[in-house]
Amino acid sequence: HNWVVAAVWLPLPWNPDRGLALPLLIRLYRSKKRCPKGPYRKRTSMAAELVALLASWLPDDRSLHVVADSEYACKTLVRNLPDNISFTGPMAMDAALFDKPGPYRGRGRRRIKGKRLASPKELCARASTPWKKLTLTIYGRKVTLLVKTQHAMWYTVAGTQPLSIVVTRDPKGRLRDRAFFTTEHERSEREILVQFARRWEIEVAFRNTKQAMGLEDPQNGWWRRKSGS
Repeated sequence: HNWVVAAVWLPLPWNPDRGLALPLLIRLYRSKKRCPKGPYRKRTSMAAELVALLASWLPDDRSLHVVADSEYACKTLVRNLPDNISFTGPMAMDAALFDKPGPYRGRGRRRIKGKRLASPKELCARASTPWKKLTLTIYGRKVTLLVKTQHAMWYTVAGTQPLSIVVTRDPKGRLRDRAFFTTEHERSEREILVQFARRWEIEVAFRNTKQAMGLEDPQNGWWRRKSGS
């Protein structure tokens, strides 16, 4: 089975920097081969429905921050987010980024994008923008990263929504350069990376339900019966 799962991150009472993912909503995904042509739906559209449903349960004074991997960092989820939902996820290193458009001069169609900015890959290679060393606790351990930041629009995914973007580099060279973005464009580099790292807890939840709770195992127990019984 292939499930689309929405979980809520809950901080541990004895350590608010660590948490658990509590699955709340699920949808069963079926591939095109297993579906008639009409009912087939992408995982991303299912995820967008789960996010909207979860947000609808919140009181007016509460907001929802969605964290997801690269498959869900797409226009289906990100482009038309309501005001009470924000998103943090990974960004393609060759993403086409743009500045905000300049003031309208009263002729022709109003521009929706400004000048082209450096992609995350180009930002990593730009010597004129220095790396900043950042030490933070993610994935349960203290790590040191080199980071650069940029504010831009990723029109393909987020439309005209202003984004805060962070590119990271492992100073020891063991990991490849990566890029992350958030629609909360005033977030710091530390907040963006810590927020995204919390996504891993859903993987831990999947492992625990399989390894500790036997969710994927048949529950009939017939193979344990003695011969002839």
